Amino acid sequence: MNVMPSEETYRYDLFISYSSADRSWAEKLSNSLEDKGRKPCFDRTSLRAGENWEFQLLGELNTSQHLVVLWSERANQSDWVRRELSYFDAAINNPIPGRKTPSRRIIFLLLDREHTAFRLSLIHI
Repeated sequence: MNVMPSEETYRYDLFISYSSADRSWAEKLSNSLEDKGRKPCFDRTSLRAGENWEFQLLGELNTSQHLVVLWSERANQSDWVRRELSYFDAAINNPIPGRKTPSRRIIFLLLDREHTAFRLSLIHI
């Protein structure tokens, strides 16, 4: 299975990364994006049952133009959120030589009032 996007298109506009404790926020964001004509990758609706979920997640991350991270203390403690963030960051900072790709961004939506998770994690990313 080829998980790399074609030269100028992506299957998803945005990949939503979140801690399971913040699932209600992720679901609201996914629904809102769909209502606005965007195509989000939300694991609850995008993954296929019975298949390797880790492989699927990383594949869907590759086929998403942007990464939206619902950032909270819980996300800061989530190995998977950090892994998705690192994986996407590596993909956009090390593009395939000679391959033209549209711009890709990491977008943080801060869920906690004081945003301490965001300040502390920037040191470690």
